Amino acid sequence: MCWLWCDAGRFAAAELSQSSLFADCETTAGPEHPGTLVVLDLLGSTQFRRERLPESARSLREARRRAVSALGPDHPKTLKYGHNLGCTLSLLRAWDEGLPVLRDVLSRRTRKLGKKHPDTIDTAKTLGAAQYMTGDKQAAAVTLRAAYQAALKAFGAADPLTEEVARNLEIVLRNQ
Repeated sequence: MCWLWCDAGRFAAAELSQSSLFADCETTAGPEHPGTLVVLDLLGSTQFRRERLPESARSLREARRRAVSALGPDHPKTLKYGHNLGCTLSLLRAWDEGLPVLRDVLSRRTRKLGKKHPDTIDTAKTLGAAQYMTGDKQAAAVTLRAAYQAALKAFGAADPLTEEVARNLEIVLRNQ
């Protein structure tokens, strides 16, 4: 039911429900059970949607830490949690932690999934935006140009992900 609340925009109620579910999962299934990790990531994502970024970062950081331990650093769920953490840290402007997380996730996704996979491209898009926000426009252009080329080859120019990367790249190039 908490997922329905999220879809309906009732994020406060969803966060409360997810917090309770997370506590139950930890007790019943264990702190590193895959189901517990999913709920913890969902809680962090709901906190993100509520613009409770410090709380979101704590939840997502913990989900990633536990996933690395339980599933391994290259597991798709671990990489998803890392991507979500990197996004949140970027909005918090916590560059010292966020940029390395995004670089690590991009490297692992590229190696595991390939550069044309939508998850890899999405992480590259996020990293490029973060690099731009730090003022490293050259690195942002390199990252986004590679992501755009991969998206264009994989999905074509009219694909929504390709269009998002293209818009980000256009902004970076216009403001160099």
